[in-house]
Amino acid sequence: MKTKTLILSLLAMLTLVSGCGSDTGVELESLEFVENDQQYPKMMIHLTNSIEGNAVQHASVTVEKIWTLKRNACFITQVANWHSNAVLPLEQTPYNQKVYLPYPLSVSESTGIPLSFGNDGEPGHYYVYLVDVTLNLQPSGDDVSLGRVMYITDPPFEILGGPSPCVDGRKTYVAWKKTIAEMESHLEGSHIEPKFSIMLEQAGTSIVPTVIDELYKDPDDEENVRYNIDHLSMLTEVDDAALTALEAAAQTEHPLIQQIAKETLTGETGGPPG
Repeated sequence: MKTKTLILSLLAMLTLVSGCGSDTGVELESLEFVENDQQYPKMMIHLTNSIEGNAVQHASVTVEKIWTLKRNACFITQVANWHSNAVLPLEQTPYNQKVYLPYPLSVSESTGIPLSFGNDGEPGHYYVYLVDVTLNLQPSGDDVSLGRVMYITDPPFEILGGPSPCVDGRKTYVAWKKTIAEMESHLEGSHIEPKFSIMLEQAGTSIVPTVIDELYKDPDDEENVRYNIDHLSMLTEVDDAALTALEAAAQTEHPLIQQIAKETLTGETGGPPG
């Protein structure tokens, strides 16, 4: 399985917060995300200016927030045996968890400090984590803050088959948009995983033009018209362009579209289109 390495460049220098009050000058040089298909995201962390002999033994993780996003299709799955340094459970946030590495990693000699967090989620969902991570160096006892990181992850299940339709994708999309709106206040100042960044970019693109195209593709087919007018009605909760499209449909020259759009806007059912 091909491994894709996605690099998130952290240009801001994050200074050491020393547990004993001294400044050793240890800094975060970079943070990479290494992702395998159907695996937990892995952070690869690089530090600079470490004292000779210092090693990372554990990390302190504060799970500030977890969001759940439902998939818009169903898959045949089985429990996966994925590696992680620790499972961050889907429980009430915020909470703190100490994550130990399998063995101490020398900061001066290491090619990178790997960290991977699992979850105990269920099939059919994605999970977005907002975590604050601090590395502990021994024997100096110093702490290096990585700051806040947001990433999206699958539950620990391998996909064997699918997808097959099992939910109304229109409702799933609206739920996604609402959830992403809740995340926006946490984005500033956080290090965003590239996969999650791509998802945010895609979610920011309006699908209203696509729905309009489908609506007018067959304006005399009642099933098509009702489906797409209903879709626009759902989208009014998350996209102002949907209401504009509905109002335009209520004034269109196509009788069936006009009638059903007016019914949707007013809540009143009329007779056959004239």
